[in-house]
Amino acid sequence: MKKALIIVAHGSRHADADSTIRNIAAGVRKRSGFDVVLHAFLQHSRPAPEEALEQCVAEGATSIVIIPFFLQPGGHVLKDIPALVEKARSRYPTVTIELTDLVGAHPLLEKIVIELAQKR
Repeated sequence: MKKALIIVAHGSRHADADSTIRNIAAGVRKRSGFDVVLHAFLQHSRPAPEEALEQCVAEGATSIVIIPFFLQPGGHVLKDIPALVEKARSRYPTVTIELTDLVGAHPLLEKIVIELAQKR
């Protein structure tokens, strides 16, 4: 079974603002054990989530995990991404597609905030 991971972020109009997500995806790719690790953006940048899903399937993924790289549960997290996942499940019925909780809900973020604050 080939496993894939897609990190979905908002996207930005600003030049190179999305490099953070690209760098995180590259780091996860090296350390995670997933066969395929991609990033995708909902707006302003590419690839779009649909393109990333298509690439995962083309590379033979039979299981795809989607992580919303958002801090708060706004419209993209509550509506747009779940709708995208449902559509993808219909389009790729033989592929298991799972959606995790948003990054902002993870308890390690508290440690990150403390570490950043203590460095000042």
